[in-house]
Amino acid sequence: MHTPTPEQTAAAEAFPTGSHLVIQAGAGTGKTTTLAMLAHTARRQRRTGRYLAFNRAVARHAARAFPAEVTCGTAHALAYTAVGRHYQARLNAPRQAGWRTGAALGIGEGMCLRIGPRKVNNKALSYTVLRTVTRFCQSADEEIAHHHVPPLRGAESEPLRTQLAGLVLPYARRAWADLHHPDHGVVRFEHDHYLKMWALSAPSSRPTSFSWTRHRTPTRSSSRSSPRSAPTPSWSWSGTPRRPSTAGAAPAT
Repeated sequence: MHTPTPEQTAAAEAFPTGSHLVIQAGAGTGKTTTLAMLAHTARRQRRTGRYLAFNRAVARHAARAFPAEVTCGTAHALAYTAVGRHYQARLNAPRQAGWRTGAALGIGEGMCLRIGPRKVNNKALSYTVLRTVTRFCQSADEEIAHHHVPPLRGAESEPLRTQLAGLVLPYARRAWADLHHPDHGVVRFEHDHYLKMWALSAPSSRPTSFSWTRHRTPTRSSSRSSPRSAPTPSWSWSGTPRRPSTAGAAPAT
């Protein structure tokens, strides 16, 4: 019989309190084993729960370790059921050059502006606009803002970034508005777009007594800008106590 480590014991003691719980550690340190231990404890207490992973392989692995009372799936699957299915006509559209998308958003092919020492042509501006939308979708923010605009080489100083943001944000907001049309649009619709729309809708899941989310650390949705790389590979789970609710229920997957 497995003897819990001090860390696992601490998690087991914190779990029944109903408070938020975060478990963070490197790969292969026993996090899934810990959650399986907590899940079986919940089963004996006749509690149900949901486990959200960042990909299907992790969710399938968890489903083999957890009791049936814990529904395992991905955030994208939940988001697709609630929101993404309405955008099926736009998913998997053929890729096109960013400057073509920019042109459809109103960025003229001959546009060329100077921001400090940097010349910004239509291709650079189009790329920056689309990256801004991507960075917004990877944040926890509710609106596209200055800090989502990526820096351009040669225009890294704050005054120049502010000038760049003033140029980029109107087009980025136009691109985000375009993505909300279910049947047609000029911006290529990606899976992270409906995930962001779902997150902004303040979703509430089927009645469960607890919910676990597995994510990389730092999580994309926990900070305004994502670092290029984490210093050490690590993972974390956030556990959230749930009270029964039927409002806005999204089917589990």
